[in-house]
Amino acid sequence: GFAPEQEADENLAATELGFGAGMEAQAAFKFNSIQDLVTVPLVLLTTDTSTFDVFYPNRLKGSNEDCALAFPVSRTVAKTSAVGRAAITALLEGPTQAERNAGYFTSVNAGTELNSLSINDFVAAADFNGYLNAAGSCRVTSIRTQIEETLKQFPSVGSVIISVDGDAETALQP
Repeated sequence: GFAPEQEADENLAATELGFGAGMEAQAAFKFNSIQDLVTVPLVLLTTDTSTFDVFYPNRLKGSNEDCALAFPVSRTVAKTSAVGRAAITALLEGPTQAERNAGYFTSVNAGTELNSLSINDFVAAADFNGYLNAAGSCRVTSIRTQIEETLKQFPSVGSVIISVDGDAETALQP
């Protein structure tokens, strides 16, 4: 068995691993070559949230006919100062099943990731990995609209520059 002070240390270490709503942390600790798995329920330290929209095309609202049509869908996340990054991350996750059932879809390829996002003088510069690039002018227009509208909802963003692996010239060319 463990000495009481070892048990106390083990429990303390597990509670310091992190936090998340309804999440559990699992950590393995090794004492005297005996390994135990500890599961501790964790609670959010704050209930403050950030709410924003992500923009998706909708086949029931004309997006199949007009590639530049995208519609807002609300997202709420744990409060963050990097709300632009949170919005793009949420956009890349795609519509929920309920939203898909209501006609929403995404033109963004699976595997697309945000490399960086900076906002200076009302210009957002969003850099993505190579999965962002797609073929076809309609699809490219739709992707550009999704990203631009998602970022332009914020007062600090007037225009958006989209790049792939640092290159804005060849990004999203049909």
